[in-house]
Amino acid sequence: MSLTPFEQLLPTRALGRGRGLAAWFWGIVGAVALCGVLVSIALMLDLWIHRGELPLRGDDVARAREFLVVPGLDDGIEFVTLTDQGLAPTVWRNRDTWWGRTLAWIYRTFPAPRTNRGAVAFLLIVGMGCALVRIAARARVRRAAEEYALQSASSLRSHLHRQTLRIGLGDLEGDRATRAQQLFVDEVNAVRDGLSDWITGLCRDIPTILALFLLAVLVDWRLSLICLLPLLGVWWFVDFEQKQGEARRQQAQLNAESAVRLLSAGLCQSRLVRGYAMEAFEQDRFHKNLNQFQSEVSAGRRRQSWSRRLARVAIAALAAMMLYFVGAAVLAHRLAPADAFLLLSSFLAATPSASVFGMLAASRKAVDKAGIPIYAFINEIPEVGQAVGAKFLEPLSRTIIFESVTARRGDRDVLKQLDLRIPAGKTTAIVSLDPLAPRTLGHLLPRFIEPQSGRVLYDSEDIAWGTLESLRAETLYVSGEDNCFSGTVLENITGGEGRYSVSDAADAAKLVHAHSFILRFPMGYETLIGERGERLEPGQAFRIALARAILRKPAVLVVEEPDSPLDDDTKAILDDTYQRISQNRTVIFLPHRLSTVRRCDLIVLLAEGKVAAIGSHAELLKSSEVYRHWEYVSFNAFRKKG
Repeated sequence: MSLTPFEQLLPTRALGRGRGLAAWFWGIVGAVALCGVLVSIALMLDLWIHRGELPLRGDDVARAREFLVVPGLDDGIEFVTLTDQGLAPTVWRNRDTWWGRTLAWIYRTFPAPRTNRGAVAFLLIVGMGCALVRIAARARVRRAAEEYALQSASSLRSHLHRQTLRIGLGDLEGDRATRAQQLFVDEVNAVRDGLSDWITGLCRDIPTILALFLLAVLVDWRLSLICLLPLLGVWWFVDFEQKQGEARRQQAQLNAESAVRLLSAGLCQSRLVRGYAMEAFEQDRFHKNLNQFQSEVSAGRRRQSWSRRLARVAIAALAAMMLYFVGAAVLAHRLAPADAFLLLSSFLAATPSASVFGMLAASRKAVDKAGIPIYAFINEIPEVGQAVGAKFLEPLSRTIIFESVTARRGDRDVLKQLDLRIPAGKTTAIVSLDPLAPRTLGHLLPRFIEPQSGRVLYDSEDIAWGTLESLRAETLYVSGEDNCFSGTVLENITGGEGRYSVSDAADAAKLVHAHSFILRFPMGYETLIGERGERLEPGQAFRIALARAILRKPAVLVVEEPDSPLDDDTKAILDDTYQRISQNRTVIFLPHRLSTVRRCDLIVLLAEGKVAAIGSHAELLKSSEVYRHWEYVSFNAFRKKG
C-alpha cells in the first residue's frame, strides 16, 4: 500500500527524534506547568479558607509533631489550635495520600510555607513560575513544529526544483512552469502550515489533556469518571451540531446564490421586457424570486442559530451536572472546596484543547490535499533520457536530417512524418502559421523533447544514440523569453563555470554588442540582475543570452527571437549581431522579425506538421501562396512592423 503525502512527510519515527522529540518534551513540560498553576491556585484558595489554622485533638497532637515537625507540642496536650501555620492544614488533611506526603516534604524542607504570608508568597512565586514555563514551553513546541515543517517544505522545494530541471525542457507552452511555480509556492506553503499545526496540536494539546485528566483523577477518580463520560458526549454533540450547522449554512448559501443569479438574469433582459410590454409580468416574477432569496437567507441563519443554541444548552446542562455532583461531594465532606476547584478547573482548562482532534484531522487532510499534486509532479518520468551505450557525438559538419519525424504535444501532432534536410554552416529560418511547430522542431535538436516516431541525424548519426553532454555542448538553444536568471551579469554569461574568465565573458559580450550597456551598470559585470537587481530590457536580456551561447562556441545554434517590441536601435544591433555569430556556424532562427527572415540563407515553411516550401525569401514570395499568407498575417502593418 502506497503511503499518503502526510505519511511520507511525517513518518511515525520522526516524532521520536530531533525536532519531533523536542516538541514532545516541551509539550509535556508545558502540561506539567499548567497543572502546577492550577495546584498553586487551589492551595491558595485552601489557604484563604482555613487561614492557616490547624485544630488538633488527642493523638493527632503527637502525630502532627512528627509529621509536620511543629515545635512546642507536648504529649500532655489534649486539644490545641495552631494559627499562622501556612500550608500545614492542607498538608495535614491530605497526610494519607502520596501527593499529601509530597506536600509535607515541601513544607518541612522550605520555611516559607510554614507561615501564612510566607505561604502566599511561596504559592505566588511557584504559580507565576509555572505560568512562565507554560508560556515558554508552548512557544518552544510551536517553534520545533515550525522548524520541522520548514525543513520538510525546503526538502519538497528542492525536489520540485530538481524535477523541474529534469522535465521542464519540453515545456513548450509554459504550462508546466506555471504549474511548478504554483506547487512551489502555494501548495508547499499549505503543506508547511498543515504540518506545523498538526505537530503543534499533537505535542502541545494532547499532553495537556492527559495531564489535566490525570490531575482530576488524583483529586477524586470517581467524580472524574462521572464527569468525563457526559463531557465526552457533549463534546461529540457540539462537534456534530457545528458540522451540521455548517453544512446547513453552506446549502442555504448555495440556494441563496442560485436565487441571486436568477434575480440578476433579469437585469440583462430590459429590451425583451420593454419591447414586448412585459413590465408587470417581470415585476411579479422579480418580487417572487426576491422573496424566495430572502427566505433562503433567513432559513440558513435560523438553522445555524439553532445549532448554536443546542450546543450552548448542552454545555450549560453539562456544567450544571458537574456542579451538582461536585457540590454534593463538598457538602458531604468527601471533597474539600479547594479540591473541588482543582477538579472543575482541570476539566475547564482542558476544554480549549479539546478542539485539537478536529484540527488534527483537518490539518492532515490539508497536507494530503496539497501533497498529492506535489508528489505527482515529483514522480513524473522525464521525457528524455540517455540511451544505454550512448557514444560521443562529433560536431556537425554536413547536414541535419529529419527522417519521418512525428512530434506530439498534448493530444495533437505538431509535426507529422516530417522529412527535412538543413545544410551545415548556413542560416535557416523555420516559420509556420502554427507558432508551436517551429519551437517543437527547435527543441528536438538538443533533445529537450523526443519525437514519437522518426529520427533526427547529425551527419548520418542518430542523436538519440549520442550522449546528452556531447549533443548539448554543440547544440545550444537561445530562448526569446526568460533567458536570464537572478545573479550577476558575469554569472549569467559564464553560467558559474570557473573555466571562463571575465575576459572571455567580455569578448563574447562584445561580439553581440552587449559589452557597452553592461559597462554602464553600477558594477559592470558584477552587477546583480533579475528579481533583486537591475531590470533588463528585452533586447538587453536577449543579447546576454546570445553572449552565454557564443562563449561556448557551439556548432549548432538555435535562436528563438523575443516576441517583445524592440526599438529601432536594438533591431539594428541585432541584425549586425546575427551576421557576426553566423560565421562558420549552423544557425537556425525561429524568427519574430521580417528582417531576420530576409537575411537567412534558407527558409523552411511548415504547414500542417510538414514541410510546405523551402527556399529564399524572394523565391517563396513568388512560388508559395501559403508563405505569402504567413508573411501578411505575421508582419502586416496593422499587426506590427518587422
